Amino acid sequence: MTKSGTIAFLGLPNAGKSSFFNSCVGTKMAAVGRKPNLTIQGVQGVQTFKDAQFLFMDNPGFPLRITFLENVDILCYLINATVGWTEEDRRWMEWVEKNKRPESKLLVFLSQIDRVPGYEVPVLPKFSESYEKIEPLSCKRKENISLFFEKLYCMIPNGAWISHSASSQEQLIQEHLREALFRSLGQEVPYGCKTRVVHLKEDEKVIHIKTEIYPSKQNHKQMIIGKGGEKIRCISQHTRLSLEVLFQKKVFLTTEVKLGRNIQ
Repeated sequence: MTKSGTIAFLGLPNAGKSSFFNSCVGTKMAAVGRKPNLTIQGVQGVQTFKDAQFLFMDNPGFPLRITFLENVDILCYLINATVGWTEEDRRWMEWVEKNKRPESKLLVFLSQIDRVPGYEVPVLPKFSESYEKIEPLSCKRKENISLFFEKLYCMIPNGAWISHSASSQEQLIQEHLREALFRSLGQEVPYGCKTRVVHLKEDEKVIHIKTEIYPSKQNHKQMIIGKGGEKIRCISQHTRLSLEVLFQKKVFLTTEVKLGRNIQ
């Protein structure tokens, strides 16, 4: 008998959702950065063990669409250990409890404990009986990650393994390009940017990729391109080097910035 379940990571901005997602999936699929709201669209990744398969979803944060909760078996709410429990956490936890499916499980845990001096982590209040909490977690030091998977294994239902296409190369490429955008533009990041892979050809030693960036405004386009194209060259180079590490082969990447197209 096999087990299969969908797990979503929830939490306020900078709670460590994307970093923990990448740690669980085993590869870098979600863009990671210090700036809040870096994740714009939920991404998916699969981790498969001997008789269990987990589909992880990295959610963009709040506000959260109720439709997102409809097909989730386990909701994992992360709280930044360096900040602790806040009134905003309480409000969103109550909202999640109210709108999740009755059969969905809810886990709450502290993340980023490696950043807390002396590991003096804050205590989570027990304001409700409908969730379970587990030991604090650290992706950087791999602490209690196995405990987390043991908990998931006990909670996911029996079922056939998931057939999915979300872990595609195109999605990986888009996420790495988006991370390069945020790292290169810093405080001037245009949050309305969309990215798309328009050409992808791979052979044994080389990958040829063409990507496009769609900012929401003309002045954002100029910010991304930069004076004499300097900024977009930097973004493209950062993305290319990151992809070469990921795919372990030479990458030829071209990136264009365009307006006037509404992509999903």
